[in-house]
Amino acid sequence: MTDTVKQSSLDVLVAMNTVVKNIRFYPLSSALVMNGVENLYQVFLNYFKAYPSFILSESERTLLIGDEPLTQKDHEKPYVVSTLEILLKFNIKSIALHRGLEKRELVTLLAHLAKDPEKLLDEGGLQEIIEKNHLSHIRLDEKIFVAKGKNQKIVSSLELTDDQILQYLSESHPELQDDLQKILEMTDGPEWLLKFFEENLSKLAAQENALPDVQLAEKLTGIVEQIDQVSDRLDPNTQQKIRDGIDRFVGSIRPGTAREILLQNQNSSTSGTLMRRLVGKLRQDALGTASEGPEGAADFNQEEPQEADSLPQIQENIERLLGDSAKGVLDEAVMSSLVRSVEALAAQKERAPLETIMNRFLANMFAEDAKVRDQAARALIEIVENLPDKEKQTVLRGIAGKLLDWVKLETLATQSYRKICDFLRDHVNHLIWQDDFHAAIPMLDFFNDVRTGVIEKNDTIHEISVDFIDACASDERIAILFNIFKEGEPDQKRDAGEMLIRLGDAAMNQLLDLLKEQRDSNERVRIMRLIISAGRRAIPPVRDRIGKDQPWFYLRNIAYILSHVGDESSAEALQPLLLHENIKVRLEALKGINRTGKSQRCALLLSVLPQADHKFMINIVDVLGSAKCAEAEPALLILLENNPIKDKDLRANLQERICAALGSIGLPNSIPTLSKIVETKSFLGISRYPENVKAAAARALASIKKR
Repeated sequence: MTDTVKQSSLDVLVAMNTVVKNIRFYPLSSALVMNGVENLYQVFLNYFKAYPSFILSESERTLLIGDEPLTQKDHEKPYVVSTLEILLKFNIKSIALHRGLEKRELVTLLAHLAKDPEKLLDEGGLQEIIEKNHLSHIRLDEKIFVAKGKNQKIVSSLELTDDQILQYLSESHPELQDDLQKILEMTDGPEWLLKFFEENLSKLAAQENALPDVQLAEKLTGIVEQIDQVSDRLDPNTQQKIRDGIDRFVGSIRPGTAREILLQNQNSSTSGTLMRRLVGKLRQDALGTASEGPEGAADFNQEEPQEADSLPQIQENIERLLGDSAKGVLDEAVMSSLVRSVEALAAQKERAPLETIMNRFLANMFAEDAKVRDQAARALIEIVENLPDKEKQTVLRGIAGKLLDWVKLETLATQSYRKICDFLRDHVNHLIWQDDFHAAIPMLDFFNDVRTGVIEKNDTIHEISVDFIDACASDERIAILFNIFKEGEPDQKRDAGEMLIRLGDAAMNQLLDLLKEQRDSNERVRIMRLIISAGRRAIPPVRDRIGKDQPWFYLRNIAYILSHVGDESSAEALQPLLLHENIKVRLEALKGINRTGKSQRCALLLSVLPQADHKFMINIVDVLGSAKCAEAEPALLILLENNPIKDKDLRANLQERICAALGSIGLPNSIPTLSKIVETKSFLGISRYPENVKAAAARALASIKKR
């Protein structure tokens, strides 16, 4: 794929993903959606001028455009992540849009991709919708062949390349070493495949003790999957030999390797015949009910019969295994049996017994013994990981509250702790996908509080919490929520805002930018109330907005927010605003320091008192008095006797307020100065202190002497 083709394809992907997201939150007839559709359709028309089809496909959680996978760097882009998520949730292996695509077809497709996958299944699934609506230029799950370059891997899990296969064949047939054409022709026959299959099984058997379970499982799965691709073209005799080879190898597989294969192939119904057989045999062995296959020349495509325990037997096993649940949790054999029982229950879609097991483990996750807690968590993790995706989300919805309680209380950041947090993170993303914001909020609140230090945890848990919020706060998700917050219906605006304040500093900073840009006073009030509702989590980004270059009305709003969400540690950030040129900013900062400063309040106010505007001095003195700041008494006494204000009325007003403040503070050191003011005589009707100041001094004296 050339850079030009790739960029054109990514442009389509960006526009298409944006429209799907908008449809989830806005009516299809809204201007926002229709404008997006019009833009996307034009992008497609331009694309089809150069290329006949736009094809997306998914392979092993990798997104392909055409026949080439995107790079790892591409997969970090939000719109690629979202597109891959859509394909996975709808179980779409590939989707192709061909030249001649009508706008009607495009709108119909996107409207259904924006729905809940379960609701779409109720309508018959995407394929039926495409057929019913005659979307002739849209095709699902067409066969996609990945383009092969020079020396490209064919059997990826075995690390074999085209050149290595040719080398293998030429070594097996030395008489043909000089005849490349005949060697290539041999790859069309079954003999080399059978020999290749048998020899690689033998190699795996020889390496069994040297390879970890995960790697051994991947290699065996790789062999079987590759043979599966050509199994329908093999003769019955070759089919039977390959089947026998699988049966022999299954008997020698370690339990750990078998478990890894089952984990890697949970949805074997979509696999090839050989892989289904392998998984079926392993499941039988895991349940202890493996039976002999039919003798003779059995059909290669016939699946092995599975004899599972009956439900009463499984339930009896569970009760026996968990009779002493705390002891059982520490027993590896018990855990292994429970995992096999869970697989059987999941296969039979029995929810109640599953919940019984999980509730037992959940209870043990709160035990005093750290080993019991961790082992119970590990067992529950294994159960959840073995569930199909749809069942997993249903189960997580039922136990998310208890898992969150455990995460809140647990102090050890074990691997199990990380995995449980991963479950909760994926569940939150699923809830947001379903627009179930209210169910997601408690989990976002906890991890946000840890991230911002509102809840103190160790460094590892803090790091997990930061990653949790980052994973939920993609740029694209924030952009969609902001569109709703600004243009949606009232209820939608409220819900979008509730999510935004929980998606980290990036979203909070965008809200603060919007507050600065907004000219509608009602909207500014709405934004401020929303930010205030975030509580202490809002402090860092709000505090960082205080600067000389900000407009006065914005600084006033920032001071107002800090006065409601701030604490003693943030009060100092308001101190520079006490000297701002705008009185409204100064007054708001003063209120904030008075409200949140606590033990820092008096020191912060005294530090700016000598530099303060003369009128504003009065406001500072009032706060010092109401706060009964004992350390302010010396400064107030000096200011009372050596008042620098030349304006007579303003000077008298300040002196009167200082006397009142000294009376509120109530220290005896003030008595001499106050007494001198009261006793001051006038000369020719002129006194150093006006009558209102002398009266205030008298009241202050009386108040102090009563104590």
